[in-house]
Amino acid sequence: MLFETVALMKQKAQSLRGLDRWIEDFLQAGRLPTPFSDKYPNRCLTCHLFLSAQQYAQYTNETQVVEKVKTMSGLSKENSFNNKVARGWQFPPLAECRRMWEAKYGGRWELRKGQ
Repeated sequence: MLFETVALMKQKAQSLRGLDRWIEDFLQAGRLPTPFSDKYPNRCLTCHLFLSAQQYAQYTNETQVVEKVKTMSGLSKENSFNNKVARGWQFPPLAECRRMWEAKYGGRWELRKGQ
Protein backbone atom coordinates (compact mmCIF):
# COMPACT_ATOMS: atom_id res chain seq x y z
CA MET A 1 0.00 0.00 0.00
CA LEU A 2 1.37 3.41 -1.00
CA PHE A 3 0.82 6.24 1.44
CA GLU A 4 0.28 9.68 -0.05
CA THR A 5 2.53 11.80 2.15
CA VAL A 6 3.17 15.52 1.80
CA ALA A 7 6.71 14.70 0.64
CA LEU A 8 5.41 12.30 -2.04
CA MET A 9 2.94 14.90 -3.29
CA LYS A 10 5.74 17.50 -3.53
CA GLN A 11 7.86 14.98 -5.42
CA LYS A 12 4.98 14.32 -7.85
CA ALA A 13 4.52 18.05 -8.43
CA GLN A 14 8.24 18.63 -8.99
CA SER A 15 8.43 15.77 -11.48
CA LEU A 16 5.71 17.15 -13.77
CA ARG A 17 6.92 18.15 -17.22
CA GLY A 18 5.51 19.58 -20.41
CA LEU A 19 1.74 19.72 -20.78
CA ASP A 20 1.15 18.19 -17.35
CA ARG A 21 3.14 21.03 -15.73
CA TRP A 22 1.16 23.53 -17.84
CA ILE A 23 -2.20 22.16 -16.70
CA GLU A 24 -1.12 22.01 -13.06
CA ASP A 25 0.01 25.64 -13.26
CA PHE A 26 -3.30 26.94 -14.58
CA LEU A 27 -5.18 24.85 -12.02
CA GLN A 28 -2.95 26.50 -9.39
CA ALA A 29 -3.69 29.94 -10.83
CA GLY A 30 -7.41 29.20 -10.68
CA ARG A 31 -8.02 30.47 -14.20
CA LEU A 32 -7.49 29.57 -17.83
CA PRO A 33 -4.44 31.03 -19.61
CA THR A 34 -6.54 33.58 -21.54
CA PRO A 35 -10.22 33.48 -20.61
CA PHE A 36 -12.52 34.19 -23.54
CA SER A 37 -14.19 37.10 -21.73
CA ASP A 38 -15.26 38.32 -18.32
CA LYS A 39 -18.69 36.87 -19.08
CA TYR A 40 -17.19 33.46 -19.96
CA PRO A 41 -14.12 32.90 -17.75
CA ASN A 42 -14.38 29.11 -18.21
CA ARG A 43 -13.93 29.37 -21.99
CA CYS A 44 -10.66 29.69 -23.88
CA LEU A 45 -9.77 29.76 -27.58
CA THR A 46 -7.64 26.88 -28.83
CA CYS A 47 -5.01 29.29 -30.15
CA HIS A 48 -4.61 30.83 -26.68
CA LEU A 49 -4.34 27.41 -25.03
CA PHE A 50 -1.68 26.48 -27.58
CA LEU A 51 0.37 29.67 -27.08
CA SER A 52 0.32 29.17 -23.33
CA ALA A 53 1.21 25.46 -23.58
CA GLN A 54 4.22 26.20 -25.81
CA GLN A 55 5.91 27.84 -22.83
CA TYR A 56 5.97 24.39 -21.19
CA ALA A 57 6.23 22.05 -24.18
CA GLN A 58 8.15 23.77 -26.95
CA TYR A 59 7.46 21.15 -29.63
CA THR A 60 3.77 20.64 -28.97
CA ASN A 61 1.02 21.44 -31.46
CA GLU A 62 -2.64 22.45 -31.22
CA THR A 63 -3.85 18.87 -31.67
CA GLN A 64 -1.72 17.61 -28.76
CA VAL A 65 -2.85 20.48 -26.54
CA VAL A 66 -6.53 19.85 -27.29
CA GLU A 67 -6.15 16.10 -26.73
CA LYS A 68 -4.40 16.73 -23.41
CA VAL A 69 -7.08 19.06 -22.06
CA LYS A 70 -9.83 16.78 -23.36
CA THR A 71 -8.27 13.83 -21.55
CA MET A 72 -7.67 15.78 -18.35
CA SER A 73 -11.03 17.50 -18.11
CA GLY A 74 -13.41 15.25 -19.99
CA LEU A 75 -14.03 17.80 -22.74
CA SER A 76 -15.87 16.59 -25.82
CA LYS A 77 -17.21 18.09 -29.01
CA GLU A 78 -20.21 19.37 -27.02
CA ASN A 79 -17.80 21.57 -25.02
CA SER A 80 -16.40 23.31 -28.10
CA PHE A 81 -17.54 26.69 -29.37
CA ASN A 82 -16.73 28.87 -32.33
CA ASN A 83 -16.70 32.66 -32.36
CA LYS A 84 -16.83 32.72 -36.20
CA VAL A 85 -13.06 33.31 -36.27
CA ALA A 86 -11.56 30.61 -34.03
CA ARG A 87 -12.52 27.48 -32.13
CA GLY A 88 -12.45 27.29 -28.36
CA TRP A 89 -13.40 25.14 -25.39
CA GLN A 90 -15.74 25.50 -22.45
CA PHE A 91 -14.19 23.97 -19.34
CA PRO A 92 -15.98 22.51 -16.32
CA PRO A 93 -15.92 24.58 -13.11
CA LEU A 94 -12.49 24.91 -11.47
CA ALA A 95 -13.36 22.62 -8.55
CA GLU A 96 -14.40 19.87 -10.97
CA CYS A 97 -11.20 20.25 -13.03
CA ARG A 98 -9.16 20.00 -9.84
CA ARG A 99 -11.06 16.84 -8.77
CA MET A 100 -10.31 15.26 -12.16
CA TRP A 101 -6.63 16.19 -11.79
CA GLU A 102 -6.45 14.57 -8.36
CA ALA A 103 -8.24 11.48 -9.65
CA LYS A 104 -5.69 11.15 -12.44
CA TYR A 105 -2.56 11.80 -10.36
CA GLY A 106 -3.71 10.53 -6.99
CA GLY A 107 -3.48 12.07 -3.57
CA ARG A 108 -4.50 15.46 -2.28
CA TRP A 109 -2.77 18.16 -4.27
CA GLU A 110 -2.07 21.40 -2.48
CA LEU A 111 -3.91 23.53 -5.00
CA ARG A 112 -4.29 27.17 -4.08
CA LYS A 113 -7.77 28.28 -3.26
CA GLY A 114 -8.98 29.72 -6.51
CA GLN A 115 -11.75 31.61 -8.12
